[in-house]
Amino acid sequence: MAAIEITPRLLCHCEWCINRGDITMVTHIHVPQVGAPDPELNNSPFAEETDEEYEVLRREVPGEPVCYFNNQSYRHDSYVCSGSTLMRCDYGIWVRMGSCDPDNP
Repeated sequence: MAAIEITPRLLCHCEWCINRGDITMVTHIHVPQVGAPDPELNNSPFAEETDEEYEVLRREVPGEPVCYFNNQSYRHDSYVCSGSTLMRCDYGIWVRMGSCDPDNP
């Protein structure tokens, strides 16, 4: 099992574990706290990878190189914390990955 320890900037501390077979690895990642999405600003769609909605969104947003959050662009595979939610940019779609709350990962 691989563990990614995420130490974000701006008042957010996240811990997130992923499974990569039997390889164990710890990586420090700085994750910006971006606040709540403002519906008046440009935001990429949000989804869970396991949602049926994700596949529909994937067809609508085919391979965008960035995600937008409140008019700010983030490259594919970037992480942000929105409140207590950890999200990753997946080619134009924000995918919820877990919690940014160190007491409730």
